Amino acid sequence: MKLNPVGDRVAVELITEPDTGGLILPDSAKVKNRARVLGIGPKSTPLKKGMEVIIKEHAGTIVKAEGVEVRLVPYDDILGIVR
Repeated sequence: MKLNPVGDRVAVELITEPDTGGLILPDSAKVKNRARVLGIGPKSTPLKKGMEVIIKEHAGTIVKAEGVEVRLVPYDDILGIVR
């Protein structure tokens, strides 16, 4: 299934960061706001596929596409671009 966002929506996949420092944190304690852009709606022009972005923590709607958990996030919920 190919997922093409519409309007100002952006399809992103959350990036999980490896644990460092020997501490094991439960998933509920980890901040999940870094994501990789997988698809872009026609009104989200400054973004490109593959970019890494910071999103609001509980932003968007979660869907499964090709066995991967994808979030459809409104463009306004993207806080910044990681360079």
